[in-house]
Amino acid sequence: MAVCNEQAITTLANLARSSSNEVTREAIAYTLGYIGKGSQDAIKTLIYLIHNSSYDYARQTSAKSLKRIEDTSQDTINALVETARTAQEYQTRCTALSILEQIAVGNTDAINKLTEMFLSGNYEPIINYKKHYSQGLIAHTIAKIDYKTIIRLAENNRSQEFIFILAESLGYVNVGKLDAINALIKLLHLPQYEIAISTIVYSLEKIAIGNPDVITVLIELLPRTHTLKRPAVIRGLSTIGVNNQIVLRTLIDLAYNVQDLEERCAIAKAFGKMTVTSSEAVDALTSLMRICDDHNFWYFATETLQKIGIGNNNAIATLIELLPTLKSVDWNAVKTLAEIGVGNSAAIVALTEILSTCQDDNHRRFLTGLLEKMRENQS
Repeated sequence: MAVCNEQAITTLANLARSSSNEVTREAIAYTLGYIGKGSQDAIKTLIYLIHNSSYDYARQTSAKSLKRIEDTSQDTINALVETARTAQEYQTRCTALSILEQIAVGNTDAINKLTEMFLSGNYEPIINYKKHYSQGLIAHTIAKIDYKTIIRLAENNRSQEFIFILAESLGYVNVGKLDAINALIKLLHLPQYEIAISTIVYSLEKIAIGNPDVITVLIELLPRTHTLKRPAVIRGLSTIGVNNQIVLRTLIDLAYNVQDLEERCAIAKAFGKMTVTSSEAVDALTSLMRICDDHNFWYFATETLQKIGIGNNNAIATLIELLPTLKSVDWNAVKTLAEIGVGNSAAIVALTEILSTCQDDNHRRFLTGLLEKMRENQS
């Protein structure tokens, strides 16, 4: 293409203003994105198309072309904000906001306009998309271009409508930003945000890995959190405190007292996620397996044992004992016993017994392969 060919750009600019055919306008916008770098005429034409096209795809293409020719002027920023406000297609709004996240960091005008747009709801509704989708997009962009504004909005918010969106948006701030982390900790203690604990914890998982203050707060939060929200706190602890021995100890102690199925599942997954472990974690997990035969829990528990239970005699003995008591053969548990019990005579005997009563050809082949691997390492 004729990169920065002023004659070609002028011709296209004139055509963009004289033609009412939106498909033609979109083609012009696309072409200017490849030949218009450094040309003010190309920039002005693309901005003109954003403000004057009724065809959303022509405006979307114009926004993409402004990004491609790397224009970061205030006029371009204003045009992209307007595109975000008036977009009729979800992807057009996404495109405009994603470009703003790259070129409007710290731009006061864009921050103020997007904030007003978010709070007032003064933007074009998008067919087949609920309002909160657009609210979320706008809030996420504010978080990325000025995290202090999203903190202020979250801390001052009293509207039920915005609670989840603002809590989630703080997770879009740059990793490790202490102001945002402290704001999320503060939200955990505000009554109006109690319903959004899971969302707050998820945001902390994204930006506060290893943060000791967050770990302390979540440990303190566990006993007073509603049962429905506690699995999220458990997940958050195992993510944020992935290599923390205090977190591991907390989850081990919790395992012996937990009654709720979802919490049991969360603990089983947490033990498998953490990079620190101990035989006590295996003991805690197997103790839960002895009192809970739920299929989903067993899936998570056995997946975790494949990571932390290799060669552990208690884990091997538990599976050997419990497998025959299940209502039907749990093939993931069978696979787990084979993987953690390689070379273990008792495990080989138990799986050989299952093989002797198995009628399904596929399962017999599966078991035979497992046993061959186990026997190769038998002492």
